[in-house]
Amino acid sequence: MKLPFTTLAISYLVLLISQPIHAAQDLEGGIQEVAQQLSAALGTGKVKKLAIVEFPDLNGYQSALGQFIAEELITQLSIGANAGQFDVVERRQLARVLQEQELTDSSLFDAQSISKIGKILGIEAIVTGSIADLGTDVKVNARAISVESAKVFAAASTKIPKTDTVLQLMRQNAGLASQGTVSAAVGLRPQVQRAGLFFQNGFLRIDVTSFTVSKDKKRATISLSLENTSSQDIYLATDECRATLVDNAGSVVPISRGDRVFVTGLQCMDVTQVVYGNELEKKKFVRFEPGAKTPVIFAFQGDETAFSGNLFTFSAEMLELAEKQARRFTVGISGIELLN
Repeated sequence: MKLPFTTLAISYLVLLISQPIHAAQDLEGGIQEVAQQLSAALGTGKVKKLAIVEFPDLNGYQSALGQFIAEELITQLSIGANAGQFDVVERRQLARVLQEQELTDSSLFDAQSISKIGKILGIEAIVTGSIADLGTDVKVNARAISVESAKVFAAASTKIPKTDTVLQLMRQNAGLASQGTVSAAVGLRPQVQRAGLFFQNGFLRIDVTSFTVSKDKKRATISLSLENTSSQDIYLATDECRATLVDNAGSVVPISRGDRVFVTGLQCMDVTQVVYGNELEKKKFVRFEPGAKTPVIFAFQGDETAFSGNLFTFSAEMLELAEKQARRFTVGISGIELLN
């Protein structure tokens, strides 16, 4: 017999409240703990599609720490043991809907607004939370809000030590913190690439702005600047997020089902599902005005493959939406360096 939603919600909250707050050893461990608690509280099959937003402090201030927690939760709930359990909406997609509907982050707690957002994105829940400075520790609270009732129905929490890394992220404004700054603070090594490292065709130029690799050599992030070099608007997306990163030692990510590519700044589209001539379809592609430069980030997660070289080649399959068709083209950039 299937229990009503309210009964399930109360059961989850009672279970979570009765459990002690876990104290993590570091930031990464704390986020993993929150992800595990959320995964268990949301339950297999009870919630499939959700969105995650930044975690402000108790005064509503948005820091780079809150931004990083949201980004890492997206990753944690999309890979590893949680792979396939949740379909997590890209943060920028949620932000775009809020902007189009002339709503703010505070609207996520309004029943009418959250219902509207849920219908547009096709999501069942929104995960948000807060960060509390406890002196030597930082407490992270996460909450899942039902788009149907606008009520909290699952929660998670942990404490993380306020290390220099955490303190640095807390002091940075989320709107000003760049991907490279956040990556450096959490142990990635951002490398600004030399000038002249780019891809170019008849309408687009792509420059590599920075490159990072994690300490365990299983994660890499490449930041790009995309510029429309034509005299007309262009509409771009990635072809089903297909991209690879190869080093000069022969390591390739992704190379197996366990490896992943996460794209920020572009949608991942299936060209066979594009409805041509439909104005609504254009909203799934990112519009680039003539001369406009837009940052796009590809993050590679190699669960089974670790990088061992120091020179990399990046390639990605992309789509340009024309009037009657979506044209595929391949972006390739070599000579990306990992500097020590």
